[in-house]
Formats: sequence, C-alpha cells, structure tokens
Amino acid sequence: MTQSSCLCGANRISFTGTPLLNFRCHCLDERKLTGAAFALNILMPSDNLEVLSGELKTWTKVASS
Repeated sequence: MTQSSCLCGANRISFTGTPLLNFRCHCLDERKLTGAAFALNILMPSDNLEVLSGELKTWTKVASS
C-alpha cells in the first residue's frame, strides 16, 4: 500500500495495484500548477483508492487541445 497527500497534508490517500496510465504533461496549466517544466500524472482505478483523511474534491477544466 502506497500513501500520498496534498501539499498541506489535509487530504491523504492510500492506493494499491497497477496504474492505468502514467504520463507527463507539458501544458501551461500544469507548468503553472507545479512550477516545473512538466507534471507527472498517475491514473489509478478508483476501486484501488482509500481516503485516509480529508475530503477529496474534483477539479475540471476544458483544455483548448
């Protein structure tokens, strides 16, 4: 079981299994969010996630491409 959290640590999750997809994104939004040239993203099946603390929310944005 692997654990992760948001930057402030209020939301913590654990996850198991194999990711559905790993990818790097170089879009402007990701660069602004991370302050880096790209962001690493891992998509996991929701059945493999467990919220340990906090309340997770969804954020969406329609991209131009």
